[in-house]
Amino acid sequence: MLASLLGKHGELIYDYANGRDESKVDPSGRERLGSIGNGITFKRDLAGAADLRRGCMALADTVAGRLRKHGLKCHGVKVDIKDPFFKTISRQKQLDQPSNTAAEISRAAMEIIGASWDLKSPVRMLTITGINLTGEDEDEQIGIESLTGNTRERNEKMERALDSIRKKYGRHSIAYGGMLGEDIGINLFEDQEEEIIMINEGEGK
Repeated sequence: MLASLLGKHGELIYDYANGRDESKVDPSGRERLGSIGNGITFKRDLAGAADLRRGCMALADTVAGRLRKHGLKCHGVKVDIKDPFFKTISRQKQLDQPSNTAAEISRAAMEIIGASWDLKSPVRMLTITGINLTGEDEDEQIGIESLTGNTRERNEKMERALDSIRKKYGRHSIAYGGMLGEDIGINLFEDQEEEIIMINEGEGK
């Protein structure tokens, strides 16, 4: 019955309910995060590049902080956009190098939006998700920009400093200048629970 209603997911639910699981045993008992994201329905529609950039930066700031909290970086960024008429699109792109900084995640999100959305069209809801996660200490390919002293390392140090200040004095104690005086409801989501998908280490499910 479950299979007829839910397909393969129904079979999975039935197996789990009956203690059937053929996945490999992970002796460490660890779980790996599959994605970390955050989204908000804004107080008013976003209109234009400046509004979208502000929304992206605020969401990316939260996502990046959560990635660092879990000792992770994302290899890709996914953006979900919904307009006032409930039209929704979902797009994603891979990063040149894994990242957990708001600057890079926000920039990737704006590139996705610029390539797939008319910036003049209103946006009611926006979600940014870091995908294809990896540990901070895992090997990564060194790009030519790393050899020329690009801002990646400085961005990471700066954003970790933000983490420390916020941990000591609270989430609202420090923010990017572009967030000051905003009227789109960014502060509404700052204390929401994390949107996290857990997958078994090594199994990818």
